[in-house]
Amino acid sequence: MIGITGKHSSIIKEFVKLTDEKAVFGSINELPKDLERYVLCAGVLAGKNARDIDDAEAIQTFRVNFLDVVRFCDELFEKNARARVCAIGSMSGILGSYDTAYAGSKAALHLYVETKKLLHPTQHLVCVAPTIIEDSGMTQRRADLEEVLQRGKQRRLQRWLRAEEVARIAHFALQEDALCNTVVRATGGNW
Repeated sequence: MIGITGKHSSIIKEFVKLTDEKAVFGSINELPKDLERYVLCAGVLAGKNARDIDDAEAIQTFRVNFLDVVRFCDELFEKNARARVCAIGSMSGILGSYDTAYAGSKAALHLYVETKKLLHPTQHLVCVAPTIIEDSGMTQRRADLEEVLQRGKQRRLQRWLRAEEVARIAHFALQEDALCNTVVRATGGNW
């Protein structure tokens, strides 16, 4: 069985197609801590710059994208010697974003993944940091969607990433011991 947050995200919809494991969906506070594998994909993006985001939105952004994940993982790794976790980060946490609260919370998540000392050799913690995912809800809800898609056409793939690609990377990263404490950058190329 695999524990999953972000049930309605396009990444998770594609991820469940890749595994024959029974999925347990829930908020991060509802997931059992005795499973072997987890994909943590819940996220909040206010889409506002720092001067326009209100305190409640900023707190929710930080809590959902960073603090809830860290609290869950810290408790999980203390209780479960077999736990393997893949968290979904963002290239915004590496390159920055118009929404600096989102970018900062993802940067903090990346730092946690890279520096967390696991207690058992059977434990695993990895993060996938995708760039814009053109078929994700976060992208499709953007007010500047046409401009964003046009910029994607000028990239190496002539498009942005697709949720299916990010799901495949997460599926692989969750299994690959060599990627523990790594943030996998999924950019699709840099031009």
